[in-house]
Amino acid sequence: GDYSASVASSGSGFHGETRTSILSRSQQNLNPLPVNAMDMLSRVQNYLEQIASNEQLLQRMSDSDQAFVCHVWNEKLKDTLTDLIQNEKMSRNAYDTLTAIMAALQAQKYDLANKKIMQISKQKQQFKINKMWIINFKSIVRMAKRYNI
Repeated sequence: GDYSASVASSGSGFHGETRTSILSRSQQNLNPLPVNAMDMLSRVQNYLEQIASNEQLLQRMSDSDQAFVCHVWNEKLKDTLTDLIQNEKMSRNAYDTLTAIMAALQAQKYDLANKKIMQISKQKQQFKINKMWIINFKSIVRMAKRYNI
């Protein structure tokens, strides 16, 4: 397609291989993502779709929460998570954190999920790479807690 500077720099934060990304890439190879890492995509999608297709639950939600849960997968998470996992940009630590957040959500342990989000948010390099899903999962956890999902 046509090259557009605004598209190229829209939030991906990627401007060539920096020293840190080369370093973190070589460290990642020591601790690669699991072979079935892409399964995480359907796990997150299914979790959100179960909420979005629950009429009784949706009726209890505010309009903005309804809109969020119905659109967050396609608009915010799908492409980001696919890119991070498929292209192994996500570290094993970040992947394990996401796994733990999903497990906590499914067990309705919202405070544990929040704790995991806080921990990864404090790690500057990790947060930079995983910011999009971290921020959206913060909202997902808040919403799940609010409606006791």
